[in-house]
Order: sequence, then structure tokens, then C-alpha cells
Amino acid sequence: MTLMTCVQDLAGKQLDRIFAEVQLYVIAKLQEARQGGGWVMIATDGRKRRIAAGGAPLMNVMYLLSDGGSIFSDVIDVSGVTKDAKWVAQQHIDMAEKLAPGNPGKVRAYAVEAFPYF
Repeated sequence: MTLMTCVQDLAGKQLDRIFAEVQLYVIAKLQEARQGGGWVMIATDGRKRRIAAGGAPLMNVMYLLSDGGSIFSDVIDVSGVTKDAKWVAQQHIDMAEKLAPGNPGKVRAYAVEAFPYF
């Protein structure tokens, strides 16, 4: 086993441990917001960079928390998608339903209020 292999192995284990800790933290923060009378808002923005994903257009997904915090959630490759208001609204609904499983009616009601043409 080379020194480089040892370093990579150690770094991989450390990253796996930290990633697991972050996952637990995120789950706890989202549950706290949902159950503690707070709220979670989904925010998205788009970007296109020559370096990122080979120049593909990307959409960042963030959860904004009622306590002022925020959690980065995901990056979605939106190549070939017409990103009109209806498509973006549907993405937000899909993400919200993941956050509030079993309560899609409430999610849908908010979406209809925000996007009456939907």
C-alpha cells in the first residue's frame, strides 16, 4: 500500500463520516422547521458556466428556513428544458412534496395560490 493510497483511504473515510453527519443535521433542521411551527421555502436559480457540467445549464435548489438559515439541496441539469413559469412551479411542487410527504394537498394549495394559472 502506497502513501497516496493511505491518504486517499483516510480522506475517503473522513469525507464519508462528515457527509453522514451533514445528512443527519439537514434532516434534523428540516424536521425542526416542519414540526416546530416554522416553514421551509424552496428557492431556485439558474446558471450556465463553461466549466460546470461541461457548460450545461444548471438549476440550484436551496431550502430557506424560517429561522434565517438555508440549506443547499441539489443541482439539476436543465439541458433541453423550456424553463417557463409552469415548469419551474412544477419543480417546486415536486420538491415540496418530497419535503412534506403525505401532505401534497397543502403543497398544491400553496402552489395554486402562488401560480393561479397552474
